[in-house]
Amino acid sequence: MKKPTIYLDTNIVSTLHYDGTDINGLARRMATRDWWDSERRGFELFASVVTEQELGAGVYDGQSECLRLVRRLKYVPITGEVDRMAAVFLDQWLVPPNKPGDAATGGRCRSLDGLSANMESRSPRQPGHASPRRGHRSEAGFRMP
Repeated sequence: MKKPTIYLDTNIVSTLHYDGTDINGLARRMATRDWWDSERRGFELFASVVTEQELGAGVYDGQSECLRLVRRLKYVPITGEVDRMAAVFLDQWLVPPNKPGDAATGGRCRSLDGLSANMESRSPRQPGHASPRRGHRSEAGFRMP
């Protein structure tokens, strides 16, 4: 039986190695590590070259551990299908127009055969996310997590 797939973006990998003192950050780290230790073996994990590039940018505590982890994962190839899906996400307002990187992430996730989960699920009601036009998600054949 094929395992369900999950695309791990920069946030998940960096949260695993968060070393700050913010209570919310520590809570996210604990929850992410609990999932990592107990659940990840039930999934086929993917990242991308974009994830590696984002983790390699700048200098921060835990950077080498983040890069080491992401380089052990399978990478989703960047294909025409990824670009097409990213364009659909932007065109249908599934992702705000000022977040083309998030649209590309969505395209990579949709391109995975049998994708059943994405660790990063953003709600359009979160700060910084534009309100999508009503009806476009279902018309495009997508369901929000």
